[in-house]
Amino acid sequence: METVLKDQYVQKKEIGSGAYGRVYLAEDIINKKNVAIKRLKRSEIDKDEYLKKALDKEIEIMKLCHCENSVILIEDFQTTNNYNFVMELCDGDLDGELKSRKKPFTEEELKLILRQLSNVFVIMDRENIIHRDIKHKNFLVKKDPNNPNNKLGFIVKIADFGFSKVMENDMTRSVLGTPSTMAPEVLSKSEYSKKADLWSVGVITYQLLFNSLPFNGRSQEEILQTILKSKEIMYPNTNPISRTLKHLINNLLQKDPNKRYNWKEFLNHPFLGLNTEIEKINLQGQIPFANVINPNIYINIVLYIIHLILLLLINSISSKINTMEQENYQRTQ
Repeated sequence: METVLKDQYVQKKEIGSGAYGRVYLAEDIINKKNVAIKRLKRSEIDKDEYLKKALDKEIEIMKLCHCENSVILIEDFQTTNNYNFVMELCDGDLDGELKSRKKPFTEEELKLILRQLSNVFVIMDRENIIHRDIKHKNFLVKKDPNNPNNKLGFIVKIADFGFSKVMENDMTRSVLGTPSTMAPEVLSKSEYSKKADLWSVGVITYQLLFNSLPFNGRSQEEILQTILKSKEIMYPNTNPISRTLKHLINNLLQKDPNKRYNWKEFLNHPFLGLNTEIEKINLQGQIPFANVINPNIYINIVLYIIHLILLLLINSISSKINTMEQENYQRTQ
């Protein structure tokens, strides 16, 4: 027998599970659409004050990050035995997308993915949020086949804010996340800042391009040693990328967090080409972005070169015409 919640949601099949509950496909019979409902056992949550606070924190951060590129929390409510979280239903994640394609993403596709995610990264920076588990399995995708403006054919959405926190200070220390995408300062159990998320973005960027990790290891310690011993980022020849993109990845995968990009530098990088949007955000008083080289400068340089070439061509043609006129004049004499 199907379970009906709040006289609105008809619980269907289970689509996921975790330590404290399960995720179900459900039908919203009022709004005529499918949703995902995460149901957590109150008996497990209520007996652990830390879990209860973590749950409240996750709800708060999901609401703060509400935008097209973050999985939307539609509502949350309690029943006798469960805490229930109704969320928009997605179609998969970037990990599944990468596997189903059987080839890495192109540079242009990667740019579109990062441009989409910039919407939520701006909010995370503004609200001083650190995610602490950025990986391609936590970037969900929602098909968008009928939108001519979406060349990817899907919308990318960040998910799973379970390890996230609003940073009250600039630094934190808890070792949380997935080892393969953890920053070296997290792996070494040192203090770290929001820049740890930037390292993770660098790892994901590399992974989507080459379908492999930039640093491997069977344990946290092995991964850390691989990072510390590396002198430079090695780029496979299987998917050649531009110097601009390499520059971005190199600055995200800086071992020294003091030299690593922050969110503002990442969002202002020429590879993303977000300057127009960033200037608009600035005018709204949301984020004081750092000054960087505007990609329009390169356009102006190209136009100037074209102008010079045209001048040379005109001078050359004028010279030939003058020569021909002189020859004709000499013949007539």
